[in-house]
Amino acid sequence: AAVVQWWGLQGPAWGFPRKALFAIPNGQILMAHADNPQAVMGYLRVEGFRDGMLDLGLAVPSNGYHGWFGELKRLKGGVISPDQAEMILMFESLGYCSAAYRGAEAMIAGIKRYLGKE
Repeated sequence: AAVVQWWGLQGPAWGFPRKALFAIPNGQILMAHADNPQAVMGYLRVEGFRDGMLDLGLAVPSNGYHGWFGELKRLKGGVISPDQAEMILMFESLGYCSAAYRGAEAMIAGIKRYLGKE
């Protein structure tokens, strides 16, 4: 939430649409509260759920990339799953900047680097 709130102020100040930065929900909240998690997961997969999908996307081309995707991990203990590592490599191979970050401050710094706004 901190990264999205920061973008809501900073992105438009740089001339980018507020909605250019978006969350990619992965269904974990639905799964945690579902009476039938298997049915929910089946529905999510039909709708396009992908294992390892990253947390945020930025639909702004910059520095030769089509856009940016980021995975946010906790400062302590957060681990990138094999599926997330595969997703990062896939996005990179398709011409997107993609990375994992430890904490909101690191992710914000990554977005600034990506946009050349350091």
